[in-house]
Amino acid sequence: KFYCMNGKASSVMVCVDRKDGQHPKFFFLDREWNKLPYTEERFLYPNLVIEKPKMIDQAFDLAEKLSKNFPFVRVDLYIIGEKIYFGELTFTPAAGLDSDFKFTFAKEITHHLQNSVWVIKSHPRLSWGGFQYYINSLC
Repeated sequence: KFYCMNGKASSVMVCVDRKDGQHPKFFFLDREWNKLPYTEERFLYPNLVIEKPKMIDQAFDLAEKLSKNFPFVRVDLYIIGEKIYFGELTFTPAAGLDSDFKFTFAKEITHHLQNSVWVIKSHPRLSWGGFQYYINSLC
């Protein structure tokens, strides 16, 4: 799941242990495959090694091509062997209500969107990583 702002894929979210009845672990990684401090799992499992797929650079490039016309979009791609499969484009992941993300992730997104047509406002009923945000498009 590639998080893209203004046509740039800054990070990819990798789901680990996605099995029936279990809550998966979510990790964000940058292009150099460094874990980013955007989820609790980053701190709970600091020694967990996530193998870097051979096709990850091509997947980052493809995500950027698919996202170039949007201020924000999550591009879901799946790497199986040496093939990349398209899943979907998601403009409001979890309807913007996912509380699993850390504040640092919200800061990263707002940093990349500050020159776009999006406005970030405080809203008392929406929570994102313990901080309240409401993303309202001016388009």
